[in-house]
Amino acid sequence: MYNSLQGLIISGIFALMLLALVFSGTSIPFISEYWNATIILLVLGLFMCTFGAMGYILAKSTFSPITLVGSFLGVLALVIGALSFFNKTIPFLHGERQAFIAIAVIILLKVILARIQLYVIK
Repeated sequence: MYNSLQGLIISGIFALMLLALVFSGTSIPFISEYWNATIILLVLGLFMCTFGAMGYILAKSTFSPITLVGSFLGVLALVIGALSFFNKTIPFLHGERQAFIAIAVIILLKVILARIQLYVIK
């Protein structure tokens, strides 16, 4: 079974450190505003998606419901990130902070779905 758990854990630790820095209000160069942190979180999310066995899952079960939900959530995270980056209004999300939190929750859901899917694939 394909498993890059170490890469997933390292990327997850970086994402958790980013969340802790942003929510603590610590001012660090390049992470002074929410949209900077949102871009970094999206890049970390892409790394976590890759390390979470995305290629293996897509090769083995392309049209599984869990794979389709994970793909939809990934596109949703990218759309929220792009709209937040360009200061467009996002329905149900008011401000960059809520968009940042929504992306973090979506990435967490995608990691959980990927780990579940690895045990479902035969």
